[in-house]
Amino acid sequence: MKWIASFPGNVAAGLERASASITLNSPVTGQPSAFIEGSVISAKRTAASAALAARVHTEQDPPAGVVLIGCGVINLEILRFLAAALPGLREAVLYDTDPARAEAFARTCAPHVVRGSTWCTPRSVSACSTSRSPSS
Repeated sequence: MKWIASFPGNVAAGLERASASITLNSPVTGQPSAFIEGSVISAKRTAASAALAARVHTEQDPPAGVVLIGCGVINLEILRFLAAALPGLREAVLYDTDPARAEAFARTCAPHVVRGSTWCTPRSVSACSTSRSPSS
């Protein structure tokens, strides 16, 4: 069983937004046999599925760039997996509600793409957000 707790206010305190745990149960008895931290596994699984989908859906015309909305752990993993799945990837255009977080993410992107850039226009992004309050 995977359990994820999301606390958006953690980001302002310098903590990760989400934490996760995974409980493994015995296939014979159903009893819990392991309890492990799950945020890394969850981020990598999410990233792997996103990168695989991007590769499959762009085989005929692989992209040179990608837009990532939100500059957290999952999108960093997605970028790492995309760089492996799409070897021609050269640019990451980024958006985060916190421009400093987007800038820091861009610096972190450097090993994964040739150039990381930032894009901080909230009006452009809120048009495609599922959030009821895109500025938060």
